[in-house]
Amino acid sequence: MPLDDPNPRFRSLTAALLEELPDASLPDAVQQHVFIKIGDQPEREAEILASLPGSVQAVYASMIVDAQVQNGGFNQFFWNSARFADLALKGLEELSAPEHARVLRQAMEVAIAERHRLLPYHVEGSIQAFSGSYREGVFDDLDALYYNLPALDGILARSIRDHPERFASP
Repeated sequence: MPLDDPNPRFRSLTAALLEELPDASLPDAVQQHVFIKIGDQPEREAEILASLPGSVQAVYASMIVDAQVQNGGFNQFFWNSARFADLALKGLEELSAPEHARVLRQAMEVAIAERHRLLPYHVEGSIQAFSGSYREGVFDDLDALYYNLPALDGILARSIRDHPERFASP
C-alpha cells in the first residue's frame, strides 16, 4: 500500500508543519508519514504502526478503510485489509466520524455473521475467488450506505486541523 515516493517533508510531523498545510493535504500528510516509517519493511507494518501516536494510527487505518471501500466495497476491504478493522473503528469514533464508524461496525458484524459464505472464497485465495465473492452480495446494502456518507477526507482534515498536536510524530 505504500506510495512509490512519499514526500520526505513528512518524515516527522509537527503541529507547526500540519498547521501550514491546506486542509485537503492533511490526511495525506499523515498517511505519507506512516508510509515513510514503514519504508521497505512491510512485514513490520503492525509493529511500526503501533509505535506511532494513536491519532496517526487512527488516520492511517481510517484511510485504508475508505480507500478500499471506495474502490471495491466492504468486500474488498475485508479481503485485503481486515486486520485494520478494529483500529479503524476506534479511529473513526475518535476522529469525529461516527456515521462511518456505525457503518463499519455493521460491516464487521456482517463479516462475522456471513463468514461461512465467504470462507470458501478466502480459502481458494485466487483473483477469481475474490471476484466470485462479490456474488454473495453480503455487503451491498452497507456499501450503498457508506457511499452516501460525507467525504471522510474532510472529516479527518477537520480533526487534524482542530488538534494538530495530537498528530505530532517524530
